[in-house]
Amino acid sequence: MPTVIEKLEQQREHCNEILKSNNISEIKAFTDTLMGIAKQYPISLIYDYAEKLTFSIDSFDITGIKYSLNEYSLLIDKLTELK
Repeated sequence: MPTVIEKLEQQREHCNEILKSNNISEIKAFTDTLMGIAKQYPISLIYDYAEKLTFSIDSFDITGIKYSLNEYSLLIDKLTELK
């Protein structure tokens, strides 16, 4: 579990940057990275988070995108508690 948390931590700054920029292509790239992590480490919390973000992007739900990006730290916190 520590390795996956490290990988997610490496994405935290990127998440904060795209939250400020609202760049959809950057958000999609961020989501693709998370999906890659979810495939490498089959943890449902990561997969579910990435799926929710993907759905918000696909439906152009700006509120949902911002909400999900703001919840990224909570995802890491939940996984840290589980280790």
